Amino acid sequence: MSLPTLAAKYLALINGADYAGAQALGDAMTAFAGALASALDDVFTEEGGMCIKLINKTGVASVKGQVVQADTTTDEAYAVNAINSDMPIGIVYDAGVADGGSVRVVVAGKADVLVDSAQTIARGRVVYSSGTTAGRVDSAASVPAATTHFRECGHMLENKTNTGSTLCRCVLHWN
Repeated sequence: MSLPTLAAKYLALINGADYAGAQALGDAMTAFAGALASALDDVFTEEGGMCIKLINKTGVASVKGQVVQADTTTDEAYAVNAINSDMPIGIVYDAGVADGGSVRVVVAGKADVLVDSAQTIARGRVVYSSGTTAGRVDSAASVPAATTHFRECGHMLENKTNTGSTLCRCVLHWN
């Protein structure tokens, strides 16, 4: 017996209602739970990140793991984080969304982040806006100098071999 059917029967028993009325209530509760789960998918990721929706204004389809900053020409939009930028605001979650489309951007918690090809990927390393590739991060074993520190995005949570387009799970924080 399904959980909604069981709940409906239980409600009928405790409320003295007929089974059909309780079944309708159970169906409504199931629909609400489904709508709530769908809404939460827009806010929380499976990896443990918290998202906001922004408009992709990069000129191309969105790239998962790309570091982004606020767009300066369109409200509620993002652009690719510039080289050496101290203005990162999030990490793209949805890949393949056309320019002008709505994209989930992870702003807190955990995210898979694109690491620049020349960087070491190891647990505990600090990640910050890349000095060579827009939309990617560099890494360091300890907190970098103050000017670089303001580019910080978070810390690596895993060890991996960097293949040039590697996503690394990171816990995010912004300076």
